Amino acid sequence: MGFRSFAYSEVGITHSRKKPPLPCQDSSASFDSDKLNVVVVADGHGDSNCFRSDLGSKFAVESAMEGVKAFVDLDDVKDLFKDSKLPAKNVFDKLIREKLLNNIVRSWIIKARDDFSNNPFSREDILKCGSEKYRKRYTDMVLDFKDKGEMGQYITKAYGSSLIGAVVTPDYWFGFHIGDGRWTCLYKNGRGDQHVPWDYRCFLNVTTSICDDDILERCEEDAQGAGVRLYSSFRRDQNGNALETPIAFFICSDGIDDNFSADEKENKNELCRLYRIISLAFTADDFKSVCDQIKNLIHIKWANAGKGDDTSIGIIIDIDELQDVKEKWKKNF
Repeated sequence: MGFRSFAYSEVGITHSRKKPPLPCQDSSASFDSDKLNVVVVADGHGDSNCFRSDLGSKFAVESAMEGVKAFVDLDDVKDLFKDSKLPAKNVFDKLIREKLLNNIVRSWIIKARDDFSNNPFSREDILKCGSEKYRKRYTDMVLDFKDKGEMGQYITKAYGSSLIGAVVTPDYWFGFHIGDGRWTCLYKNGRGDQHVPWDYRCFLNVTTSICDDDILERCEEDAQGAGVRLYSSFRRDQNGNALETPIAFFICSDGIDDNFSADEKENKNELCRLYRIISLAFTADDFKSVCDQIKNLIHIKWANAGKGDDTSIGIIIDIDELQDVKEKWKKNF
């Protein structure tokens, strides 16, 4: 069967118990075809100054899914893999940044600004802001829009969100990440890795965001420590030999990983243990049943317990490959 994907989001109890209840700030989506598997997770900030971040996360997922589907069909991309010679990795990464990540952010900005144009911030919206600075900014922008039809540069702040994506095709696989949450993969030997580097600017309630003023510039940078992070790999070498590809990819919002150790190394180990257990479940039951079990796990263990935050997970998994290693995994892990 090859790779299959699954994504799910659920509102956390800390949001559902508020009066009035907050909508789920997380969004997620998955897509499978014979040439593409992709999962995307976005976590709207939920800060009072980002009072439309539930829409912001939805727009981020929509923009990412649209962008990835368009990217794999670009002639510039297909030409890189049309013969046995592979491109230099830096050339491919540059193409991802320029033709995908940049376009995702631009698409998201357009969606956010269109939403504002169709539904400008109300007085009630603005009063939700905890910051006097933002209340004044948003008030001035609404007045300018009504008087002059102009939209200020800070409109998108109300829609702030993180974004994580995992992409697999027959020729390559890659991940991208803006903000917090985690990007993890598992290999046949059971090894787990988090190739997309952690953003050191994400700390406590501070996170890099798709609404940051300089986010478009950061799309163009090779920012391995902060900003828009990227990792890519090919699935074969220059001689056509298969390269090691993960058999499972997991992405999650901080509604999951914040319930584990704050220590970077231990957090990774704990997530990998969890993801091995979930992966093995796919070898013992049908795909839909396991997906339903994962939804139940999220509901009981994270969305309604622990941190109680909005919770999202995205999975791309090769069940056939897992069947070959399941006994080894059970024995060693």
